[in-house]
Amino acid sequence: MTNSKLDTGLEPSITKKSEELKFTDYSINKFKPNYELKKKRTYPLTDSGIKGLKLNCVKKTNNKFFIQNYWFNGQSDLWTVGEFRKDIFGVKECQTKVIEIMKTHTDDNGLWIKSPKITSKQQKERVKKAELEDRKRKTIAECIELLCKAGFPKIKREGTICGQGIMGICLHLIGKNKRTKLLDHDDDEFGNGFVTFRSCKVYNTNKPKDWDDLFNKFPSGHGVIKIVNGRKVNGLSMYDHPVFSKYLHDIFIIQKN
Repeated sequence: MTNSKLDTGLEPSITKKSEELKFTDYSINKFKPNYELKKKRTYPLTDSGIKGLKLNCVKKTNNKFFIQNYWFNGQSDLWTVGEFRKDIFGVKECQTKVIEIMKTHTDDNGLWIKSPKITSKQQKERVKKAELEDRKRKTIAECIELLCKAGFPKIKREGTICGQGIMGICLHLIGKNKRTKLLDHDDDEFGNGFVTFRSCKVYNTNKPKDWDDLFNKFPSGHGVIKIVNGRKVNGLSMYDHPVFSKYLHDIFIIQKN
């Protein structure tokens, strides 16, 4: 008398027929796991041509993940290849990813010499580190704001650029925009320039309290002047450019004297 519960190395309550799942997007997408009292179920994928490849199904979310069992350093382990998402990450993408991993993680005999699980963890750590580094950087627009708030300091000597020089720089940095109509300039007794703010009746705008208030009134991309005295104004300031203004730059520290 034969036993109907085949010894397949998986859960004995499932027959061989129910365990088999074809390695096609259609089959995986339509497949409905029999969870019974379990939170997760794992099913081998037939015809994949990839040793140890399975589909892990999660009851709570109904998500399906491609996983691969492998043998490394005398122990069995598994790594998550990716989540099955119809028309986004299917059998083709899964095959490509696994084959690329196996090229660098197995020897000529197909034995695992590196752990893809460890590699995946290291990659995530590198991505996280890169994200943290990006957080320490500012966009070009943010750097321009910092320069304005610092009073346009000189590079090699103490003090600030003269008022006329500040207005010239502002034309390229934040100009061709309504915000510069709210700026005025002057020099102190030592020739250090500084900016003051004024209202503008033409644009019905009140006097800004400070640089923050000015940039709140006219943030990057807003208030761009396109025509002056009937003539077209060409170009944009660095602050208003839709692409350049968003480039990341290492943070530089500007201190007022």
